[in-house]
Amino acid sequence: MKYCIDEDITVAETLPGKFYCDPAVYAAQLDRVFASSWQFIPVQPDDEEIVPATLLAGSLDEPIVLLQRVGETRALSNVCTHRAAVIVTEAQTGKVLRCGYHGRCFDKQGKFLSAPGFQGAEKFPRPADDLPALPMGKLGPLNFVSITPSISFERWLAPLKEKMPWFDWAQLPARPTTTECFTFDANWALYCENFLEGFHVPFVHPSLNAVLDLDGYDHTLFKWGTLQTAKPSGDEPTFPDGTSAHYYWFFPNLMLNFYPWGLSVNVVKPLGMGRTRVDFYSYVSDPSKREVGAGADLGTVEMEDEAVVQLVQRGVRARLYKRGRYAPKHERGVHLFHRLLLRQLKEEPTS
Repeated sequence: MKYCIDEDITVAETLPGKFYCDPAVYAAQLDRVFASSWQFIPVQPDDEEIVPATLLAGSLDEPIVLLQRVGETRALSNVCTHRAAVIVTEAQTGKVLRCGYHGRCFDKQGKFLSAPGFQGAEKFPRPADDLPALPMGKLGPLNFVSITPSISFERWLAPLKEKMPWFDWAQLPARPTTTECFTFDANWALYCENFLEGFHVPFVHPSLNAVLDLDGYDHTLFKWGTLQTAKPSGDEPTFPDGTSAHYYWFFPNLMLNFYPWGLSVNVVKPLGMGRTRVDFYSYVSDPSKREVGAGADLGTVEMEDEAVVQLVQRGVRARLYKRGRYAPKHERGVHLFHRLLLRQLKEEPTS
């Protein structure tokens, strides 16, 4: 089935319900959307430490290791180039990565060092016997990794740096203050769509609605993301621009939510066509502001979002539902997300 979205939001129809229930679409998303995307990795190794991680566990399931040396973080494949055993299974120190299956060794740059039993092998070792290095990006204390990025890290997050030059990244802790994980029955894209519009706030989030001035709600689109800003309805803490929250989304599945108390990093992880996990990483720089304003009751807001998104998941499977229309003022972010999805899937958007 050919999927398309008109570039003119005033006449465009949303993605059909079948899009979220199509196994071929889901499989293509893993290869063409997520494998080529930048993904947040909450691991922050100590100096000389080697730490295993999994890129998008439950979907991509790509084993990697992060290594720290003299302040520089590197990411390597954690799969032995001999018979594909995972090499590092727990955090360790040392100068060598040694595979426990057949003893093949690599240095901390991923360079092949030795392999017992390979006497007589011709044209060995080859460059392919080294561990592949993964592209990395860093934003304050946050590490990002990609397998085959379709955009440079700098271009991907450039709007954030342009919009918030006053933000002091050094004030954030080196590691998350708290981590919470939520799993629910809905397609990952439906969760992103919900985040990308404030249209539903008065209907779904009574506590959040009470602390926001929705007349001052603003939405800015970028090439690869969006920014939603909100002003407080009362005298809650604000940023220098008078807003109480900056809600960033970057394609495909990253939310960076800035509050006067710090930063909430939300990563949306597909676990299947109709199953999603969202990881919340809070970096608290000012605990005194943690319990007031738009960023105070994130748990309640999350439960409300999950409840409504699961209702949508039920609805997109309905035989009587075809396609909807976009609210031009409120759903520009959803429209952008759909068009980016189709672009990455090579389903070229047409009128």
